[in-house]
Amino acid sequence: MTFDEILEQVLDILRRRGRVSYRALKRQFDLDDAYLADLQAKIVEVHRLGVDQDGTMLIGSGIPPIMILAYPSHAARLPDTRHPPIENRLCA
Repeated sequence: MTFDEILEQVLDILRRRGRVSYRALKRQFDLDDAYLADLQAKIVEVHRLGVDQDGTMLIGSGIPPIMILAYPSHAARLPDTRHPPIENRLCA
């Protein structure tokens, strides 16, 4: 399995469960410490889709599931589409 495939599966776990321990990831994917550190860096520092808790687990950052899977590198910069811009609300 490639790094990106494992990354997608870990993100899916975070989306579904909200958290996962590093020990569980090591066992499930047969990871060594360096590989796990690379995954953690990618999720926490690069994509900002999770946070480390006391060096024992990853906690999902609360990004909606569709954003995690469809826009992993741009999720933090997506515009808020819940409300139309103020100009559109004034004209309505």
